[in-house]
Amino acid sequence: MQNPASPITKSKKPKRGKVLKEARAYKIKHSYNVADLLIRYQWILQTAINEIWNRINWAEVTKENCYIIDRDDKAIKLLEIQGKKFEVKGNQIKVYYQVRRLIPEILESEEFERELRGKLMQFWQHTGYATHYVDSAIRVAYQVLKSWKTNYVKGRRGRRKPVVKRLAARIKSTLFRVLGNKLIPNCDLEGALPRVRFLERMVSRPREGS
Repeated sequence: MQNPASPITKSKKPKRGKVLKEARAYKIKHSYNVADLLIRYQWILQTAINEIWNRINWAEVTKENCYIIDRDDKAIKLLEIQGKKFEVKGNQIKVYYQVRRLIPEILESEEFERELRGKLMQFWQHTGYATHYVDSAIRVAYQVLKSWKTNYVKGRRGRRKPVVKRLAARIKSTLFRVLGNKLIPNCDLEGALPRVRFLERMVSRPREGS
């Protein structure tokens, strides 16, 4: 059994009245063949991303940028003649200019999500797996695209659609339960948990999930 991964914690101190939360990830070895589920989930997730991507509205917006040059009287006179907006700060001149950018607007509506879920279910219903994987794929697809949008706006990503490369499937915490020393995802699979200190409270008070 693999050792638990290091916990991911926030470095900032919590404000008064707020509880600091930790996110922990652990790998547990098992003998179940879940390759088929992971491959199908990867496909349904990429399909969800494709559908949402195709409905993105690219809005053209005007933004103000700037560049800095060394302070020079001739440069100041030239900028004034050209009618450019600038600001003198110490030994530098900050020159402003406008650029046009295409900003993605990701469609989020109950009607579209129902339509998307129905389209994905046409394929997923033949796999024999639970429907909550489709709901999970839609949530993850939005998370992926929102993360991409943040990086795109900051100039860290281009206008290329995200592609899912990692084989993984996500389920909600309400879809598994801990009973004794067993982790039971939706009562379909059972796997032994490592005996580590952080599990003592969880094992002593098993949480029942749906």
